[in-house]
Amino acid sequence: MDGDRDSDQRSALLRPDARRSLEEAGPAPRSAVGGPSCRMTGRPFFFNAEPKRLFGVYYQPNANASGPAVLICPPFGNEYVRSYNAIRILCERLSQSGFPVLKFDFCGLGDSYGDGTEANVGEWRANIRAAASELSRQSGQTQITVVGLRLGAALATGIALDGVRLKNLVLWDPVVDGADYLAELERAHRLCLTDTFRFRRPQRHRLTPTERLGFRFPVPMQKSIADLNLLNRPYPYDNCFLVTSAERTEYESLARTLTRNTRGRFTRELVKESMGWGDYSQTEATLGINRTVTTIANKISNDFV
Repeated sequence: MDGDRDSDQRSALLRPDARRSLEEAGPAPRSAVGGPSCRMTGRPFFFNAEPKRLFGVYYQPNANASGPAVLICPPFGNEYVRSYNAIRILCERLSQSGFPVLKFDFCGLGDSYGDGTEANVGEWRANIRAAASELSRQSGQTQITVVGLRLGAALATGIALDGVRLKNLVLWDPVVDGADYLAELERAHRLCLTDTFRFRRPQRHRLTPTERLGFRFPVPMQKSIADLNLLNRPYPYDNCFLVTSAERTEYESLARTLTRNTRGRFTRELVKESMGWGDYSQTEATLGINRTVTTIANKISNDFV
């Protein structure tokens, strides 16, 4: 067959706006992000003022609330797609343990407003503040635990919330340095376009400065991400938990910063499993039920002990 192999199907896999987030409201087909059909327990809704409406899913606790409400800050781009099902599973486990939980889509991502052109670190942090306020309103709690994955972890760190106290912070394979993260994405994108397993002929002509693995990364967005850095800053939380899937130099540097600068208890755990961040060969691989999800759920349920 002439042309690219299954290029249209691969493109759809990498576009979160190509699949709606309605699986929380009913059965999800096997082709949806994350695998087999199942009925979700979360309640999907939109919040925030027009025109900057954000899409969220609220998980009502299935038992008496046992701790602060939990806000999930997802990653961006291709990593959002890959982690979609793992985040949903984490939300369900936490709600079953008695925690109100809200997961949401940043602007320009998933079902929230915007096409990505207005997305940047400042806008995303405003989204986190809006989501925290909405979670507080729905749960009746003024203290929250934030779980950030990859770029979501970097965005949540050090943020000042409006009328809500960020009590605990969970950093899951966080982006430690924004410039390094962008370079890693660019490398994976370039390798994908020259991979003859995906294409009959290398697609170097399709390499652009503003696309990374099927998602738009406009230059202003990249500049704002490049300024992110989690090292040598205060961490004013009662509890901070760093969970990583691999041994990386930047995680060791971050652990030293957290040991020195966390106000309360800092703990870390290495859960070795193949997440494939930055690995172009795993760009289509979704994360399902894994040991990291269990580790995070248990850490929060046990009050970070």
